[in-house]
Amino acid sequence: MASTLPEPPSDGISALAFIPGTAISRAHERHLVAAASWDRSVRVYDAAARAPVATVPISDPATGLAWSPIPGPHTVYTTTARGAVLALDLASFAVTPIGAHTDGTGLRCVSVAPAAAPDAGTVYTGGWDGKVCAWDPRAATRSVSPVATRDVPGSVWAMDLAPETAAAPLLVVATASGAILELDRRFLTGDPLAVRDSPLKYPTRTVACTPDGSGFALASTEGRIQLEAAATAAAAAARRFAFKCHRVTRDGTEFVYPVNAIAFHPRHPMTFASGGADGTVGLWDGIKRKRIRLLLKDQPTSISSLSFSADGDMIAAAVSYTWERGSCPHPPDSIVVRPFTDADVRSKK
Repeated sequence: MASTLPEPPSDGISALAFIPGTAISRAHERHLVAAASWDRSVRVYDAAARAPVATVPISDPATGLAWSPIPGPHTVYTTTARGAVLALDLASFAVTPIGAHTDGTGLRCVSVAPAAAPDAGTVYTGGWDGKVCAWDPRAATRSVSPVATRDVPGSVWAMDLAPETAAAPLLVVATASGAILELDRRFLTGDPLAVRDSPLKYPTRTVACTPDGSGFALASTEGRIQLEAAATAAAAAARRFAFKCHRVTRDGTEFVYPVNAIAFHPRHPMTFASGGADGTVGLWDGIKRKRIRLLLKDQPTSISSLSFSADGDMIAAAVSYTWERGSCPHPPDSIVVRPFTDADVRSKK
């Protein structure tokens, strides 16, 4: 049922993402998926046809990726290990600098506000320099300065933004200091909606907002996921819980693996997938608080990134070593896609 896409990146896959629903103007575009890689490229595939569509070379390793929510010609934004923010035109293959974090340190995250949000199309970046920046890619003057910059306590390790259905344009930022910030994107430099210490004892690897904007999920290096309610959604507080995952017991010894990726299903707000360094992808019911099934197992190395298609009938997984064991020989990188139906995402009774 799962299949591997041809012509994968030749070095670590830092991020992958399906095209958002608002950017789709033709039916055949609904399964376009892009991947950013340390091989200094961003590649686009037609996941349904199992075929490469485009490869856009850039000058430095690509560390993050996000699609523009506006219909074609399609644009993908990427960040680099030297702090640059780039816009990639997939029609002309043109690479346009949008800006850069000033000290040249690497960027970790990039997100783009959805089409119906008040800040639609604004690009948000988080970096090792402890800054979150907002960029307007439509501005006539480029590569100068962001429209807003906020200092946060420590390097940005993970970041995600809530969809347009959220009560507030939420941006969630997890930092190296263990702080979790909930920011209103309209007032990026103003008082945060909330600042809390991470409920996870070990470093955060990823954060993902729920599709309804009522909360978010955090995952750590210690095989654990925490679901949190957003500060603007007090009614969702009952959903707060944590659970262990991506752990394997062999010969009486438990091996604990980092959880590198979380992706929420677009049609089932509390159903989400997790990908770990154990080479598996699990599907979880956040309401019943249990695993539904394994979507992928026995992959040769870590799952570094996950994404659901906008219609929710396909998931893509980047199978790419994430250096949890340091420098060592590892299998080549690949991108695996798996189609499924609504029946596959329903919890068993």
